[in-house]
Amino acid sequence: MATLSADERRGWNCGWLPRSPDAGADYPLPDAAPRPADDTCPGYLIVLPPVLEAQEAHLWWDKGQLAVWLAGRSRSPWLTLAVDLVAGARADVEMAEEREREMARQNRR
Repeated sequence: MATLSADERRGWNCGWLPRSPDAGADYPLPDAAPRPADDTCPGYLIVLPPVLEAQEAHLWWDKGQLAVWLAGRSRSPWLTLAVDLVAGARADVEMAEEREREMARQNRR
């Protein structure tokens, strides 16, 4: 976020800045994605502890090693949901990147 001015960050509803009462999140969304109910800047949200834990759990799950990461702790339904959400979000990003690559290939022809 260092590349954006404070005003730009405020326009994105940066979680590290005081929220402007009239601010509506002005950050770009991929494709025709709907505006999320929580319009706080994604850059803030992705570093919240529960999100970081879900991302870490997904990395271990993706390698088939989630039981090792859990180290005897039980796998809660919330963790399962979080890992599923991360997996879905990663798949969405990969599909969007593939569409962009395909469009670039078609434009080169």
